[in-house]
Amino acid sequence: MVTQKMESLDYWRFATSLTIFQAIILIVGFDPSDADVAYCENVSLDRKPKGYLAVKAALIEAIKSGEVKPTHYKPITETAYDSTTGDAVGEYALPNSVDLDTTIPVSEIKAFLSRRGVVTGFFFPDGGAAEEFLDPSNPCYAPKLAAAVTGWKVVSSDMSLLKGKTPKQALVKWLRENARQYGLTDEEGKFNDLGIEEVAKVANWNTDGGAARTPSSTNLPPPPVSKKESKPKRLEDSEDDGIIPF
Repeated sequence: MVTQKMESLDYWRFATSLTIFQAIILIVGFDPSDADVAYCENVSLDRKPKGYLAVKAALIEAIKSGEVKPTHYKPITETAYDSTTGDAVGEYALPNSVDLDTTIPVSEIKAFLSRRGVVTGFFFPDGGAAEEFLDPSNPCYAPKLAAAVTGWKVVSSDMSLLKGKTPKQALVKWLRENARQYGLTDEEGKFNDLGIEEVAKVANWNTDGGAARTPSSTNLPPPPVSKKESKPKRLEDSEDDGIIPF
């Protein structure tokens, strides 16, 4: 029987939870057990892996905001000293701090990455080279195609994004949040609403329209208004997926 040799990173796929530090290192493409990166938190900026600080800041902020729910939360602690003798008398936790040894479920890490449009790399082994059309450096890269595919992957893989929304509404919301990345804004940063509508129609799998399947109390419809006070329909409220005016 022929077996394929496992690479060092493959062994990390057995984990169901990872520390923040391990998750960061895997996201930026290194092996957390590699001696070259094991102590990168304590080395100078020029010796840290590319992207390390950005991913660290994003993950910690996501935990503080409640977006990412850790398996085991650990605050940063410091030693307390007696002001008279100078002897150490114990440790105290810094308020609103997150230690890098805090552990996160792998499922939470993948959901966090998906919400930011990252669907390749260590945590998404089925992506990568097979999806060259998602690579901006590809000479045939089409931003709207990339936005439609990535938006579909993100929204369809995270049911929390569909709470109180139809698929199309959730897609429009995600596209607006990531519009600049896919060229869906103008030079002044204003949304290209028509472009967002077109992309959402392509990615929408619920072409029959209809109400959201998972209504939420926070998404109740507004009270009826008179014709004189009627408000224009919001982009994300439209479920008409007729001919796409490409």
